[in-house]
Amino acid sequence: GTVSNLPIGHNFIKWEVKDECDNISECCTRVTVRDEILPTAVCHLNTVVSIAANQQAIVFASSFDDGSHDNCAIRDIEVRKTVNSCTAGNTLFAKQAIFCCDEIGQEIMVEMKVTDVHGNMNTCMVRATVQDKLNPYIKCPPNITLDCQADYEDLDITGEPSAVDNCSVKDVVKAD
Repeated sequence: GTVSNLPIGHNFIKWEVKDECDNISECCTRVTVRDEILPTAVCHLNTVVSIAANQQAIVFASSFDDGSHDNCAIRDIEVRKTVNSCTAGNTLFAKQAIFCCDEIGQEIMVEMKVTDVHGNMNTCMVRATVQDKLNPYIKCPPNITLDCQADYEDLDITGEPSAVDNCSVKDVVKAD
């Protein structure tokens, strides 16, 4: 006969034989079912990571996933950066990866690890491009009225703008 749909673990199958006189003999076979099939890790090829106002980007593992699957079930998806320039980040597997201003303009390889409910693991790689998409903020000095003889380029008279950025202000220059 055919045996199917056994759950993972140890199972016992009872076999029975009967002759024409209804005499019966039995035996049991222990069948161990294991999940030895690795999950399929499916990553996005490329991901853009945008630094936020707090000077970092926290990207959860699910953001790198592009449909990973398993024959039983997925227990966990974790990520790690292969290199790290951030004080808050590291290269260990975790639920999220942290990127920072020091990584702007870099392409950082991220490894995503998929673990199924039976401990089987598989990985794939994502190329993360780190960007700063937030404009800097500038606050101009208050409006003033000057005498025509006054030096409008004297910052002690006209005041100086202040500027902030989520990462760093490169320079503040007079545009005209």
